[in-house]
Amino acid sequence: MTAELLIGYASTFVGGPALYSVLMRLKGGLWAVLILAGLVIATAGIALSQMRHSLTGSATPGPLVALFFIWLSWVLAVSMVALSFRSRFTTHRGKRRLFLAGLLATTLPWFGLATARMMAT
Repeated sequence: MTAELLIGYASTFVGGPALYSVLMRLKGGLWAVLILAGLVIATAGIALSQMRHSLTGSATPGPLVALFFIWLSWVLAVSMVALSFRSRFTTHRGKRRLFLAGLLATTLPWFGLATARMMAT
């Protein structure tokens, strides 16, 4: 396993759920959702700008940085959706299932990367 794959694996299966867990400790309200929405838009914009710079031949490490920001945007979006749905659940069991579904959803980008790598070889 190459160093890039190991970093991607660790960030997806350790960093993503850890960041999601920290963000789920926020009090769910309109301000928290709006702040997370702004962060999703900002990280997606950074990813797009990095991809554009890498296509123009700039010396920046565009594709890896863009991939990181796409992943970060995904984790923030999952957290935003889970925070907005958390107030809809009244039982502890429902909130726990929502939390677990969000934890599992943060790892989905790895399967996309693995599938793309498998198809490329």
